[in-house]
Amino acid sequence: MSDKISISLRLFSQTIGSDVMLATIGLEASVTWNKGDIRHTPKGRALEGVYDQSFAVFPLLKNDDGWLSESIVECINRLKHARDFFARIKGTGGRAELFVGWFLSQGGGDTLSSALLLEVSSLGLDLSFDVYPADASGKL
Repeated sequence: MSDKISISLRLFSQTIGSDVMLATIGLEASVTWNKGDIRHTPKGRALEGVYDQSFAVFPLLKNDDGWLSESIVECINRLKHARDFFARIKGTGGRAELFVGWFLSQGGGDTLSSALLLEVSSLGLDLSFDVYPADASGKL
């Protein structure tokens, strides 16, 4: 396959700080902030206002060229230890999701089986997709 897939875990919470997210997930985060922190651009410039929730992004897979379904299986296997934590986040009104960036080189697709979707759901994770099609020349 010439498609590329990047998957991250994204956590959002009104009540659980990013320090707890980091300690519980046990992976390095690429972005974190806490509720009440001053907002910033990705380059660090201060913006008006404060964040209304805590947030953390954990990169799990970057530029993988396999099948989407297999990439998701790989990610959920790495996150099974945090099932109860995801339930805690959701139980307090937060959100836990696998964020999928799917970069298509041409037309393509994959099937997410009901068994796979059930496994994602049993972890308490949502699936969020951004699909990036190639331009008319086939370039990403």
